[in-house]
Amino acid sequence: PGVMIGSMPGQSGFDLAVRYNFGDEFCASSTLFATDTLPWACRIIEYGKSVQVLGTKQEIGVVLRPPHGGEAPLQPPCHVLQKLIGSLPVLKPSSNFLGCTLTNPNTVH
Repeated sequence: PGVMIGSMPGQSGFDLAVRYNFGDEFCASSTLFATDTLPWACRIIEYGKSVQVLGTKQEIGVVLRPPHGGEAPLQPPCHVLQKLIGSLPVLKPSSNFLGCTLTNPNTVH
């Protein structure tokens, strides 16, 4: 209870996979989030070992599904996530998981 679990970038069905694997009770007491893309532009240098960070994006979309019922989080989930990522990219709210995951550039390979 009270954890944040997310996907960066959000893959289609992420929220459904969490519910299937962890159950309704876990999902009801936790915050789920997904971003529509990675916060950083990166290139693989050596697969599985190293990447080059080319830059930080200015803003990215994020969808948050906060806990239902029970105690409210000590801090709003978006503020916690922004603190973890840093001042950039700025997190812009998205309306739902489906929209966030369909805009994800990783949906088509």
